Amino acid sequence: MYTQFFDPLKIDANKIFFFNAMAQDLEKECSRIDDLIFTHGPIDIMLVGVGLNGHIGLNEPGTSFNLYAHHMALDEITKSVAQKYFSQATTLHEGITLGLKHLLEAKVAILIASGSKKATILAKAINGEVTNQVPASIFQKHPNGFVFLDEASASRLSLK
Repeated sequence: MYTQFFDPLKIDANKIFFFNAMAQDLEKECSRIDDLIFTHGPIDIMLVGVGLNGHIGLNEPGTSFNLYAHHMALDEITKSVAQKYFSQATTLHEGITLGLKHLLEAKVAILIASGSKKATILAKAINGEVTNQVPASIFQKHPNGFVFLDEASASRLSLK
């Protein structure tokens, strides 16, 4: 994150905060992050990707649009796909994340995606109903929400 994103953009280190996903008390850790955002926020730019099931930032299908930072059980698809981030098989159960309410309150929200594997879920998120069953569909409600796709991930979108 530092070499590929923060350093090239010259983002001051004292403006960068991460969750401690190993914290003993995840509720307290979520509160810590929420307090940072409430004190220094709102978030200027929130950049997220989309999962095959439509999750964004580990906000899995069914997550309330009214949640701030939280931890939750991971969907089976997320558990399976997430293995690519580990050098050995790792048992995953839950994740910690900023909530969809933070995304809605961000000054600018950006969703990025690439590859044909994302085409079906992106069609649902962009052209379908706004529903927490497809968390990425929340981008339809953001007044400054932007979606950047490559041709393959956009292949199933219908132009309105």
